[in-house]
Amino acid sequence: TMYLEGLLHQLNESGCRIFEHTPVVEFHDGEPCLVRTPRGRITADAVILATHAPLNRLFVQTKLAHYRSYAMAFLYDGEIGDALFWDTDSPYHYIRKATIDDANYIIVGGEDHKTGQDDHAALAFDRLLAYANKRFGVHAATHRWSGQIIEPIDGLPFIGRNSASKNVFIATGFSG
Repeated sequence: TMYLEGLLHQLNESGCRIFEHTPVVEFHDGEPCLVRTPRGRITADAVILATHAPLNRLFVQTKLAHYRSYAMAFLYDGEIGDALFWDTDSPYHYIRKATIDDANYIIVGGEDHKTGQDDHAALAFDRLLAYANKRFGVHAATHRWSGQIIEPIDGLPFIGRNSASKNVFIATGFSG
């Protein structure tokens, strides 16, 4: 958090403006660039699209794979290292800890599949519960969720100039 706060301060000091919670409907490269949002238009010398799924639908999307991932949180007072652990199963699983309001949790996730190729979310959660129960003796999740992650085909994120653009840049494909 301290790093991000420092980075945001430096960006603001340099004249950069960051628009959070502002969905982009459309953007156009140019001098200036134009970004259209539901609340109005923004013009800028350069635009960075640091997003989960970039609006560049032509070039980058063909190099990204979309996956659905599942996770569950369990109250847990046992010991677990301050790290992210994962196995080599297919589909894989991961484990990490979290502390929220003085309560200790383990988060167990995984059971990923390509988006649109499996519509059995309940089975994925059942498998995660069985996995967590076998390893940690937990029986009931306090929270559960799923999300979509974007995987670049070569495992490396795309950071740099947007294809066929002069003043639009992207940062995407950071995996889970």
